[in-house]
Amino acid sequence: MAPKRDRRGWVLLAVSLLSAACAAGTGRQGPTRAARIEGGPAPGAIRLDGGPRDPVVTPDGTVYVVLQRAGQLLRISPTGRDRELLAAGLRDPHGLVRDRDGALCVAQYETGELTMVQRGRGRRLAAGLQGPVALAGEPDGTLLVLEFEGGRLTAVKPDGRRVVRVSGLARPHSLALVPGGTLVIAEFGPADRPGPVGRVIEVSRHGDLVERVTGLDAPIAVVAGRRGEIVVAESGRGIVWQITPDGRRTPLLVGHPGVRGLAFMPRGDLLVADRDQGLLLTIPVNRLEAARALARARRENGSSPLPALTAGAPGHSIWPHSWSRRG
Repeated sequence: MAPKRDRRGWVLLAVSLLSAACAAGTGRQGPTRAARIEGGPAPGAIRLDGGPRDPVVTPDGTVYVVLQRAGQLLRISPTGRDRELLAAGLRDPHGLVRDRDGALCVAQYETGELTMVQRGRGRRLAAGLQGPVALAGEPDGTLLVLEFEGGRLTAVKPDGRRVVRVSGLARPHSLALVPGGTLVIAEFGPADRPGPVGRVIEVSRHGDLVERVTGLDAPIAVVAGRRGEIVVAESGRGIVWQITPDGRRTPLLVGHPGVRGLAFMPRGDLLVADRDQGLLLTIPVNRLEAARALARARRENGSSPLPALTAGAPGHSIWPHSWSRRG
């Protein structure tokens, strides 16, 4: 009997069937019609056609990523060599988070659902959300859901109860937990206001909002570092910024308006998912350290900013050692 597709279009492919199909070839997850996968081991860039976004990295370096256009969920080994298709048939997947038990939760923007994926099975956790775009998990198992169309941050408790944590947001698109218990939210700002009106706000444990950065042009992805800095991808300008707690900005990458996800690797390198170029690429940790040093120098004596890394040709794998510098 063929697998059933419900009205929401959710279809989960059994991992055992995929593994058997792969065993007939090389023993690794091979290309599919929906998403061609190429690339070699880290360091460097991995080609992921299908629109990679919202990567999640585990302590051992395993990467989980959704393919927005292909509607798939993948696992990539720490070496980058082995890939496994965990789910397909997702309807415009956006946010992804891994809970304390190792299960993956993915947000489907088109259907307004949250789906848990574990051991080759899918289970719906919530429905009726208004444009879920980003997820985060709290230690007690609570899922934080950012609703783009609803303009709010909603907490989904382990028992299914929902609590609105923050409302009145203007087209929020990304969130990240900050060491110490707060979180940051990147929002585009009101659609009827001219000019770059995006901002990053910090939400305290008590729900108080503090502006961290303003004047951004469509801040579409954000991640928090261990030293209080944040990294923001500005889609309107195609720049990935590192921003210190006092607001100093240093460009890390330019020419990438398609960035749709940021995450830190175990040793501190920054993982960047470029949906439009179909790439997962890394910014080495020494580059981030240099950015911090120059930000301090700029603050102290007004020295020139660090030159940004320039993107290669669209659709071409970019290796860290071959990136050019832009003055």
